[in-house]
Order: sequence, then structure tokens, then C-alpha cells
Amino acid sequence: GGLSKTPISEIPLRGDSRRAELPRVRPDGSLAGGVDAVGDAIKWLQQEFAIIEQIVIEKRALREHGEHLDKLIKTADMLWSQINTHKEKNPSSAQELKGKERSLEELHSRMQATRDQLYRGNYQLFSRPLTQVLR
Repeated sequence: GGLSKTPISEIPLRGDSRRAELPRVRPDGSLAGGVDAVGDAIKWLQQEFAIIEQIVIEKRALREHGEHLDKLIKTADMLWSQINTHKEKNPSSAQELKGKERSLEELHSRMQATRDQLYRGNYQLFSRPLTQVLR
């Protein structure tokens, strides 16, 4: 009886929505599929972040969630560099990338805000501030 020691956060899928596939990355760090795969990579980032964000909102974050969030932020940074590299090589494509850039910018700022909340110490975990748990 009682609460599970490791509760599961679930984001319900509605309708025929499907989970985005994990983006494939080449050994050099670039996204397989080039700039055309950026949109799908952003969708995957949004889905992964929604789970972490919900865990933080529920005040159940552990060190592993903070580490996962840091990896997601690094992935968003990698996508930024991929978009910028593509725009430098093909200046004519800058207009078509605006929507993706805006989505990525919004997502990145939400991830940073969630990370700040996570490390600020406002969240409690078994009556200890999270900053003590993450050390």
C-alpha cells in the first residue's frame, strides 16, 4: 500500500498523436538528415522536456532529472549551431528557418527557467532542499 517509491510521470497522448522519434546524430555531432530534420528534433525535445517539466512542477525532481534537463539544453544548443551553420552556407534559407528558430528559442528559454527553478532550492525532496540532494 501507499505511494510508490518511484512514481511515474506520464504525459497523456491525445488522439492519434505519436511520440517523436529520437533524432539521429552523426559522429561529428551534426544532425542526420540535415536542416530538414530540425523540426522533428524540436518536437522530440518538446516531448522530453514536457516530462521533466511536469516532474519539476510536481516537486519530485532528482539528480537524474537535472542531468537529463542539462542534456536537453545541450541538444538545443547543438540544434542552434546546426541552424546557424546552415544559414551561413545557404543565406536564402534563413526565411524558412524562422519558425523553427522561434520554436527552439521559446523551448530553450523554458528549459533554462525550469533548470533555474530546479537548482534554486525551492523544491523539497524528502524534507531536504534539492540543492543539497544534487551535490
